[in-house]
Amino acid sequence: MRSGETLGFTQVGAPFLEAIREKGNVSKRRLENKSTVVDTGSERRSFESGGATELRLVPTSRAQREQRRGRAGRQMPGVFIDCCPEALDNRPEYPTPEIFRKGIEEVVLQVRAMGLNLRTLPLVHAPIHEDLEAAEKLLNILGLVDADGSVTEAGRFAAKLPVDVRVAGMLWAARERGVLSPAIVAAALLEEDGILDRNVQHSFSLK
Repeated sequence: MRSGETLGFTQVGAPFLEAIREKGNVSKRRLENKSTVVDTGSERRSFESGGATELRLVPTSRAQREQRRGRAGRQMPGVFIDCCPEALDNRPEYPTPEIFRKGIEEVVLQVRAMGLNLRTLPLVHAPIHEDLEAAEKLLNILGLVDADGSVTEAGRFAAKLPVDVRVAGMLWAARERGVLSPAIVAAALLEEDGILDRNVQHSFSLK
């Protein structure tokens, strides 16, 4: 694979970076028979904070940069424009595995529902002990597993749903009380960013 010529952040400037950021993480264009890849050096990644998932703009790793750089020379001579203001030496070698960034309650529940135990699986990246303890405690509080870790009827119901375990627990409780329909609407709002168009400015009054 041929790698393209590389231009750095200082060569293209901050105004150019801001313009590219509005378009996304990576932009690929073909100009004058040359393949051009513009990389902001950042990406939106999800992290868990206080039991909720949030998106953060973080620098990409050096491995991701090399993969993107290779796109510039994949089929023809090209140019790779690195717009990341973060020094290359300060960027991580590889991206942080998702199992260390997000809550693992859903994974623990689904693995338990299959009759397995996440603690004994030979994973490439084993979960942190404290994260496992917190996940099992939350599942027990929600009534999705028993004290011995066995999956309850509510847990088997929740394991089938592609939603956060807290939302799944809410849906189970609503189902038991005969109010599932409005709970589904609430779950949809909780799982998404909301119902408002982010491209339109909204104003609210508490009066």
